Amino acid sequence: MVLKGGYVSSGQVKIRYHIWEGENSRIPLFCVHGMMANGLFFARIGERLRPVRTVVSYDLRGRGESDKPVQGYNLEMHAGDLDCLIRQMGFDRVNLLGSSFGAVIVAYYLATKNVPVHKVILVDGGTSFSSAFARYVEIFLRHLDVIFSSREDYMEEINNLLRLDLWTDYHEQFYTYQTRHVTYGGVRVRTAKNAIIEEMKELSDRNIKSLLPGIKQETLIIRSTRGLFGETGALLSGDEARQMAGLIPGSRLVEVEGANCISLFLNEGQPLLEHLSDFLGDE
Repeated sequence: MVLKGGYVSSGQVKIRYHIWEGENSRIPLFCVHGMMANGLFFARIGERLRPVRTVVSYDLRGRGESDKPVQGYNLEMHAGDLDCLIRQMGFDRVNLLGSSFGAVIVAYYLATKNVPVHKVILVDGGTSFSSAFARYVEIFLRHLDVIFSSREDYMEEINNLLRLDLWTDYHEQFYTYQTRHVTYGGVRVRTAKNAIIEEMKELSDRNIKSLLPGIKQETLIIRSTRGLFGETGALLSGDEARQMAGLIPGSRLVEVEGANCISLFLNEGQPLLEHLSDFLGDE
């Protein structure tokens, strides 16, 4: 469970954070979620790592309980939000994990800011996405226009769409937080559609790969090999992942067979925690 939470201000925008407070003084891990997610995507990581280090996640602007301005969803704004979070929480040094679009935000942040970051983990993102990514986003955008009769109906739709082979308490927590009740009945996904549209435009216009040589921290790249809908087309292709490893000095690549970017984080039995613990070590 989330032990604490609160808000920081990034300009006029309030950003909601979630914190699993660690039981020792190891360097904390800050987690940045993907375009179609929220901060509770990292609940399993937070709970499992809490005995050894603090874990912090947050809702990107336009998601969850963070503010949803009309515009301002470019990488510069997202990197500014991350910087405000780290500095206002008072940590001298952090490790960073970015998932999918969150990995792009992390790459931009590291390449363009003077940052107090020790080690970096990029999961299923951080460079050009596969063609499957645009297809996933298109389907997700359709959900933003739907009012579901109940959270149960929404979760059933998700389960059928993603062909989930397992439904855990972490899925339940994440997808419950993903929706809000509306005054005239039912629930809808609480993600700002304009945020997704603006972010997708920037991804199509910007050369993300050019940012990667600017990452100077020791970096672990993790790639899951399955697609979100059960097919083989993963969010991050093997070729793109290997190019990333070649462009980021001091990086290494780990591929997780049989997982996708959701099951990797939410399912029990996935080796993600072992990879994180091995890479972060005792620092």
